[in-house]
Amino acid sequence: MRPFPRDQPLGPWYRTAAAMLWPTMMTVTRREWFGTQYLGRPGEGRVIAVNHLSWFDPLVISHFLNDNDRVPRFMGKDSLFENPMLGPLMTGAGQIPVYRNSADASDSVRAAVAAVTAGETVVVYPEGTLTRDPDLWPMRCKTGAARIALLSGQPVIPVAHWGAQEVMRPYRKELRVFPPKLVRVAAGPPVALSDLIGEGLTQEVLEEATSRIGDAITDLLARLRSESPPVGRWNPRTGRREPVRPPLPLNRREADRMPVAKKTTARKSTARKATVKKAAAKKTTAKKAPAKKAPAKKATAKKAPAKRTAAKKTTAKKATAKKATAKKAPARKTAKKAPAKRAAVKKTTAKKAPARKAPAKKAAVKRAPAKKSATKRSAVRRTAKRA
Repeated sequence: MRPFPRDQPLGPWYRTAAAMLWPTMMTVTRREWFGTQYLGRPGEGRVIAVNHLSWFDPLVISHFLNDNDRVPRFMGKDSLFENPMLGPLMTGAGQIPVYRNSADASDSVRAAVAAVTAGETVVVYPEGTLTRDPDLWPMRCKTGAARIALLSGQPVIPVAHWGAQEVMRPYRKELRVFPPKLVRVAAGPPVALSDLIGEGLTQEVLEEATSRIGDAITDLLARLRSESPPVGRWNPRTGRREPVRPPLPLNRREADRMPVAKKTTARKSTARKATVKKAAAKKTTAKKAPAKKAPAKKATAKKAPAKRTAAKKTTAKKATAKKATAKKAPARKTAKKAPAKRAAVKKTTAKKAPARKAPAKKAAVKRAPAKKSATKRSAVRRTAKRA
């Protein structure tokens, strides 16, 4: 344990900060470092991707890297550099400001790529801010660490820590230093991104690299906590855990070459399915063909109701005729009381039957005057003779 890294060019600002912070950290914390062999030797560029629990954990990570002869260069919010006390110290120590949501955001990425390419150690918080997960698991990550690694070609070392939240709880400005808290930091092997280098910074490639980085950090944290991580990651925008994007094959270039035959077989299988569907369609149409002829019989059956309707109409007409006769019946005074009973109706119809025969007698009466005219003529003739 020493306050200054070996074999590293150190400026006055970094020496001042280390001289102030190293004895303080040795007093208020108890430390356990794991995986220090993955940090590499001085002069080898590294991108350190770390989970973010508390405003105190940058000091823990600085202590971890400093003890292992690596000078950290943090990518921090630009607002920290505006602080009158921290700003000059961070700028003098070579820290990199991040300008969010501005035209200068790409400048921070270029500065980080240049530092890593020059053999320095750049520390990135992929989450971008303190985790909002209720159980302090890593949230959904941003693509900054993936961009720096893919542009520089240098390895990404996942680092997880646990215990800094005991000194300073998330989003709280406090220090709980007594008794000294145990902080544990573990570094893992480099994240496998070699198959994605040279593929271009497309959204798919960036999401895949970011997902792999987040998975590696989560696995390390699960080992430190001796717990199983939850399914999915916390999305601060929606306020809930969401499923993580499924990973692509490790060697993507070989995977892109291999599926050619699979695609053709997939097409053949789809073609076979299409032929099967067509055959099934033909069979169904063949089965449906006789079913179409059957409705012809139904049509004849449907014509029968027409006769029924005609019969109904005739019966309706008869019924109306009966009603009409029933309406004519009330002409007689005796018929007014009769409609309440069916027997009276029958009697009225029986009385009406002879009324139809009566006109025959009237016809005979009309013919009678013909005889009278004959008798008149004979009488005239007789008087003529007498005359």
